[in-house]
Amino acid sequence: MRNFYKKLGLESILLIDGDPWNRDSLSMFFRVVGCRIRPAANAVEAIAAMSGDRFDLILCEYHLPDMNGFILLKRYGNYQAGAVKFIITPYPDKLLVDDAARFGIHEVIRKPFTVDTLEGSLKRHFPRVVDRGGEPVGVE
Repeated sequence: MRNFYKKLGLESILLIDGDPWNRDSLSMFFRVVGCRIRPAANAVEAIAAMSGDRFDLILCEYHLPDMNGFILLKRYGNYQAGAVKFIITPYPDKLLVDDAARFGIHEVIRKPFTVDTLEGSLKRHFPRVVDRGGEPVGVE
């Protein structure tokens, strides 16, 4: 599994989630697979992280304790112009999905989600790395 994330070129992640259980379990998962993870419990912590560090992926819960996650990424996502941005919500609707796409959010992921769901989304948004033979490396 670690090899999957390495092949994608996914090294650093900002995880913004107000629920400590979700934040801790996802943080542990990403550390196990070899990613550098910076957890944030709210928008204030997320803004500080985005203004002081670079991330390949931003996973942001829609319902944060101090600000809507969509608004957070809409207002401050330009700090991380090169990052892939996902909104996580139990209630995705067409309007949110359309608005997210318009404002540079790459995908809206329905909660709860599985590792397979997350990895499918990552495959769609991260470039494949070219190996020694010049062919794209397939990710399992």
